[in-house]
Amino acid sequence: MTRASLARGATALALTVATAALLVATGPRLAIVWDEGYTLGREARLRSWFQALADPPRFAAAWRPPAVELVQRQGEVPPRPDQVDSRVELLSDPRVLAWFWPFAREEPHGHPPFYALVGLVGDVLTPWRPALERARLGP
Repeated sequence: MTRASLARGATALALTVATAALLVATGPRLAIVWDEGYTLGREARLRSWFQALADPPRFAAAWRPPAVELVQRQGEVPPRPDQVDSRVELLSDPRVLAWFWPFAREEPHGHPPFYALVGLVGDVLTPWRPALERARLGP
C-alpha cells in the first residue's frame, strides 16, 4: 500500500466514525417523520412473529393483539391464539402471514419487507434504546 492510499483509508475511517457518532448523539433529538410510524408498526409485527416462531405455545398463551396499532388496517384481522400456537400455522396460514407481514401487496404497504428486517438489527445491537432509535439504526 502506498502512503496516499493509507491516508485515504484513515480519512475514510475517521469520517465514518465521526458520522456514526454524530448520528448516535443527535438521534434522540430528531422528530418522527410521517412514514416512520408505519415502519415501527410493521417492525413490531415482525418482532412478534419472530418471538412466536421461537416458542409458539408460550407465545399463543400470552398473545393479545396490540391495543395501539401503527399499521393501517386493510381488512386483515389479528390472528387468534389458536392460529399462532404452532410453527406450521405461523409459516403457512395465509391470514396469519398477511397480518404479521404487512408488506408489498398494495399501497400504502408498497414496500418489500427487507427494510424492516434491516431495521430489526437495532433490536440486536442496541436493545436498550427506544423503538424509534433502534429502527433508525438499521436502515
